[in-house]
Amino acid sequence: MRTSWIVLLATLISLGTLTSPARAERDFADQSVEELRAGITDKHPSSYMVLAARLFEQGDKREAVKWFYIGQIRYRAWLKANPDLEPSGDPALFSSLIATVGRPLNEYIGGDVDEWVATIDDAIAWHQGHPDGFLGKDDHRQVYASLIAGLKDMRDNIAVTRTESANRAARTDWRIGRFIWTTHCKNGWKKRLTSARPASFISPRCTAPAGMTSTSATR
Repeated sequence: MRTSWIVLLATLISLGTLTSPARAERDFADQSVEELRAGITDKHPSSYMVLAARLFEQGDKREAVKWFYIGQIRYRAWLKANPDLEPSGDPALFSSLIATVGRPLNEYIGGDVDEWVATIDDAIAWHQGHPDGFLGKDDHRQVYASLIAGLKDMRDNIAVTRTESANRAARTDWRIGRFIWTTHCKNGWKKRLTSARPASFISPRCTAPAGMTSTSATR
């Protein structure tokens, strides 16, 4: 993540958000998390992503992902509300931030679907509970409503994927149980398979798995 932080500073400088390496170091590299967070609702939306990068670098990864999603909500709103922005300016900066900051954060949070869903909810709740002094919520309600709806749809799709994965795992476990029954028990192998997973599918008496009869096991 240290490399991404350096790339981020270089990107901000090259796009004119920061005018010099000295200013970059003063504005970002030397600021604490508390300084970056202070007054953030009035700052350019890239500030949320810079804060996310710093938090992730310091090991506060879940909090970093939350701020990254808040930054996405507000930066996307800014771009959507200002479609005539110079492509090499804010739109390019947003794309660079998604690549340099977003990739490692998404790789991290993608490993725990429950945490991912909860973090998205936290980001939405924070956004809805705090003003946007940079763009203004009241003047752009439809823009924000559309973005929040899209983020909620993504969250719901993630949750559905979790459920489908759990169902696939259950079906796989049932097939394992059927295999154990037909291969070992039905054929008279009374050996207790202590390493079988899941253990509930086979007992010392070699009984059929739940939901399976001796008839169904022969199919």
